[in-house]
Amino acid sequence: KLTTTDNITITSTAPKIFLVDSDTNDDFSINGDGGSFRIKSETDSANRFVVNSDGHVDIPGNLDCGAGVDVTGGNITLPDAGEIRLGDSGDLQIYHNSTGSYVNDTGTGPLRLVSDSLEIRNAANNGTLLSVSSPTGNTSISGNLDVASGVDVTGNITVSGTVDGVDVAALNTTVGNLGIAGGAIASGTTAVTQGQSA
Repeated sequence: KLTTTDNITITSTAPKIFLVDSDTNDDFSINGDGGSFRIKSETDSANRFVVNSDGHVDIPGNLDCGAGVDVTGGNITLPDAGEIRLGDSGDLQIYHNSTGSYVNDTGTGPLRLVSDSLEIRNAANNGTLLSVSSPTGNTSISGNLDVASGVDVTGNITVSGTVDGVDVAALNTTVGNLGIAGGAIASGTTAVTQGQSA
């Protein structure tokens, strides 16, 4: 037991304090070496906490923070296949590996992106691949949309180009005001009805 009301100074090229447990638990040391401060398990010969001379901190094991983590500058950097896991069981993972980048949701309920405006950009960040806006609810797709199982539309369809090579806007101008009266189309073309030849 050491009791003092003043400072304790240990001077050496690599000053160290040993904390020896009288039971069978690990023994630790606290030391300064080469401008770094470290807490080391002498039993396992392994660093547990290191403050390096440039200020960055190395923690070889897990860091459990009961009050959260505030990052006021710089980046959070993970290696390939390192995951950010969210939820009690890590149900939501965000990660990157050698084949791609992933948002993996394995929990209960849907994965919701909550925003009044959503854009998916290309890799160069100079073009929009998909844009969804609110409150208009408009969705814009810059490339072709291929749908294998058909499309169900409950509202109107506005087409500025062609459908299978047909200019829909021009076709609407041509036939949009035609009517049928007495079996004949107003343009003078005879309409063929059942049991009647043209």
